[in-house]
Amino acid sequence: KVNLSEMIFVVDVIIIILFILVFKNIDYGLYSVIAIFISTKVIDIIIEGVNYATLVNIISDKNDQIGEAIMQKIGRGVTMIEAQGFYTKSKKKMIHCVLGRRQIQEIKSLVKQIDENAFVIISNAKEVLGKGFSIN
Repeated sequence: KVNLSEMIFVVDVIIIILFILVFKNIDYGLYSVIAIFISTKVIDIIIEGVNYATLVNIISDKNDQIGEAIMQKIGRGVTMIEAQGFYTKSKKKMIHCVLGRRQIQEIKSLVKQIDENAFVIISNAKEVLGKGFSIN
């Protein structure tokens, strides 16, 4: 998934490369890349907010191991939610966890190490509020 700020950044970088090639002035091009990078980050903050986070739901037969690993290795709290498969009617537990953006790859890798068959849902949480919660 590519977000709006990334698309704007790519288009702007292409324009800057063309500018450098046509006018043979690399200094203005480099300054422009820096300015565009900063504006991309500002756009992210405006659109997504400062408390932007990632919500992860994990369904696995090894939820206890995964939950412990998330708390120990990533330093995030987890909530176990009772769930039931509609088709199979089998009862399962689902791990519910909120992470910072930079921890997405880490949790994907961690879950895969413990259970390659785990069902993982990763979605954006526009804002996260709560006592003592910080995405840093």
